[in-house]
Amino acid sequence: MLTHKQRMLKVMRGEGGLQVVEYHTPRGMVKTVGGHTEEMRKKGASLGWTREHIIQGPEDYGPVAYIFENMRVYPQYEGAEAYARELGEDGVVAAGGASLGASPMHHIQKEFFDQTRFFFEYKDNYSKLEALAKSVEVYFEKALEVIANSPAEVVLWGANYDETITWPPYFKKEILPWLKKASEALKAQGKIVATHADGENQGLMDLIHDSGVEVAESITPFPMTKVRIEEYYARWKDKITLMGCIPECLLLKETASSEELDQFMDNLFRGCKPGERLILGVADSIPPNADFERLERIAERIEKQGKLPL
Repeated sequence: MLTHKQRMLKVMRGEGGLQVVEYHTPRGMVKTVGGHTEEMRKKGASLGWTREHIIQGPEDYGPVAYIFENMRVYPQYEGAEAYARELGEDGVVAAGGASLGASPMHHIQKEFFDQTRFFFEYKDNYSKLEALAKSVEVYFEKALEVIANSPAEVVLWGANYDETITWPPYFKKEILPWLKKASEALKAQGKIVATHADGENQGLMDLIHDSGVEVAESITPFPMTKVRIEEYYARWKDKITLMGCIPECLLLKETASSEELDQFMDNLFRGCKPGERLILGVADSIPPNADFERLERIAERIEKQGKLPL
């Protein structure tokens, strides 16, 4: 006999090895198609791809709302506690937030539609999106409570902002209130709150600064984006620790010379004084074809010039 959970959820293999997930609810059935293709695995991709998003038409809003209104969130702290014991004084345990979306609407934007379709829906069917966000918020509230009471020392809340995709008025209305709310709740429980801010942040600098987060993780400055590292540091150092800060394009021979890497590092050490609230690393990630000698060069320079104050 099938359990209630098995009746609601059906997982199958689709074309090219992608995963087909069907959600059967009292309000109808919705599905997603995505995962990893064999080609993605061979190339080392670690994040999956969504070929078909969960909302394909107006009839899909109801089932998706039902899922989030009735979702249960269970605390499972044992793994984090064991990891903390293993790390000891060598690191901190970090936990993810409710999703990679910083707010219910941001989650809808990231996960339920392709970006073009989301913009049309936001313009033409805002009242339906707003109602759906209220349903997703039911889950966000439950997840925030569980995360706030977890043993994690750091919580990564929200990821992937961009001044064109999460444009400033949208960010202020749909994302900023939940960033503030989550930051306040988590900090009240002694957590350090981080957010993944690897995108084009030129138009979002003041909004992120005032969001309540304490760490901006994977900061990716000029030449990959418009904002220079010294501007990030000058505008955020009073409230936010900058983490990352060395753009991955400088590790590739195809996109930058060794001299350009050295110039960037010179400018970083010169422009980010005194160096407090600065955790250096490659942002967003190290490309598979990175020049390893450049990584060694970065490490040598940080070892030599990274003493505080800069």
